[in-house]
Amino acid sequence: MVSLLRRRVLPAVVGLAVYSVSGLIGIGHYTVPGAGDMPWWRHVHVVADIVLGLAILVLAALLFVRNRDRTGQDVVL
Repeated sequence: MVSLLRRRVLPAVVGLAVYSVSGLIGIGHYTVPGAGDMPWWRHVHVVADIVLGLAILVLAALLFVRNRDRTGQDVVL
């Protein structure tokens, strides 16, 4: 967030994209046998992590595209 306040969009976008992986990695829970046997509340937690990770990744992509469109350049360092 500090990078965004300082208008350093590229470091902010990279940081958000990397952070989003912590939520998206939850998809791995469903690649192992027996994942369906988890309690309901664990499914809710894992799905929430995945959805929020995806939301953060979309935010990073939107920031990148919006910055590129506004500046006429690829990125502002």
